[in-house]
Amino acid sequence: MKKTVVHVIPNAHLDPVWLWDYREGLNEGVATCRAMLNLLDAEPDLTFIRGEAAIYEHIRRTDPATFARIKKMIRTGRWEVVGGTWISPTPTCSRARSSAATTRWACAISARNSACA
Repeated sequence: MKKTVVHVIPNAHLDPVWLWDYREGLNEGVATCRAMLNLLDAEPDLTFIRGEAAIYEHIRRTDPATFARIKKMIRTGRWEVVGGTWISPTPTCSRARSSAATTRWACAISARNSACA
């Protein structure tokens, strides 16, 4: 009988402006990333994915130690940057031009932060 392997990869989707003030939402992003870093430290086989360049930029500006920990996990292949947008969009409400603009902005920020590299 062939053995089935199932991969479960945690992801933290967070829209920092949906249900709260954007500052509170960004800070929730920091707290979520810290919690995941602690789990990654405790579980060596765990990997994690996260998008939303706005969260990465906020962490870079406000919590350099956490940002450095994230970059270390990226280098070791245990944290993957996904999505390529500033915040997770609502495609049914966005126009193509605004979606393209926020994606270009997010990629520029991510490249500057070396989060996607």
